Amino acid sequence: MSNHTYKGRNMKKLVVLVVMAAMLAAFVQSAKCEEIKEVLKGKVAPLTLQLKDLNGDWWRLNVGSQSAENALMSFYASLAGGAAGGGGNYTQGETLKLGGETFLITYQVEAKPVNYAQLMRSGPEPPKPEKLTPESKLTLALLNMRMTDSISGIKPFDLEQEIKRSENAGVEVEEQEATTMSLSYLKNLALAVLMCVDDYDGVIPDIKTPETAKEQLKPYVGDEKILTNPVTKMPYQFNAILAGKKIAHISDPASMAVIYEDSPAPDGTRGVAFLDGHAKRINESDWPAIKKASKIP
Repeated sequence: MSNHTYKGRNMKKLVVLVVMAAMLAAFVQSAKCEEIKEVLKGKVAPLTLQLKDLNGDWWRLNVGSQSAENALMSFYASLAGGAAGGGGNYTQGETLKLGGETFLITYQVEAKPVNYAQLMRSGPEPPKPEKLTPESKLTLALLNMRMTDSISGIKPFDLEQEIKRSENAGVEVEEQEATTMSLSYLKNLALAVLMCVDDYDGVIPDIKTPETAKEQLKPYVGDEKILTNPVTKMPYQFNAILAGKKIAHISDPASMAVIYEDSPAPDGTRGVAFLDGHAKRINESDWPAIKKASKIP
């Protein structure tokens, strides 16, 4: 047998294998399309439900993002008012096979289209989450079990608790915004103290009381509202023992509290600014040690 004939037969076999593979791929693709059509027609599970349609046979759970892109989009959607009630999936634990993959059948609160114009206008204060009602629309969401990072927070579904959770979500967002804003205020005030120190030959200004501190720092702050804690609406407290001292005589400015919140925030942390200009939130359990080290009465 000539080498040419041998090569020709091998080529024919290769062509046959390629054609068979293509036919198999087409068959599989066709099967997938038919399966997807069944889902889209609502024959596998209803495409939409209302929150009131769920009962004690359902579960609520939190699902880890299936990809970094999805997580990012979900984040922006929530900022732009595209999510309601604080997320979560509802399921009866049923699964289906689709294209060789296993999916958990779940439902999510219908997300509004992302309003990017509103997101741009809102700046640092995003729209508040939408509150749930018994008529809130749920849409089918199939979770690829192979790609799902984690499932947590599994709880029996309770309509009353779901609605209450969504009502509290707005309050929690406001509290988080206020504590974040407070930390920014504290840092700006700490920097104002340092600017005042530079102007007065290294001497810490008169910060014996919030009132005297306000008079001393007024030229260095753009808006006097930063002297008030946005969480409690009370004036920030100052470390009176530092008033009139040379900053060079403070051995460790980074550990010396100079300004602090009057009381802990709802999340159990307290905002504290230090003499080197940095500010951070600390657990309330750590505050007594910092207070003692900073010689605050």
